[in-house]
Amino acid sequence: MEELRRRITEYCDRGVVKGISMTRQIHISHLIFVNDILFGGEASTLEWSHFHQLLSTFGSILGLILNKNKSKMISHHLDEEVTTQICDIFGIT
Repeated sequence: MEELRRRITEYCDRGVVKGISMTRQIHISHLIFVNDILFGGEASTLEWSHFHQLLSTFGSILGLILNKNKSKMISHHLDEEVTTQICDIFGIT
């Protein structure tokens, strides 16, 4: 998990993913719990494709898969079409 956290931070530092803006200087891209990860980001299919790529890469290395029964997309004032496209990236409803 530490390597995944490092890679996500690297993506944020390079501007590949932006996360959620809390203030002008504070952005939250992920929260890691014991065996769960909460991702936050912009309403961009490109940004979520990068998150998916990271998860797929580390999942294949570690033999882990996304639990689609536990995964949810929570959006706030987001266009339904964009929400559907992001869910499709991860194969969730």
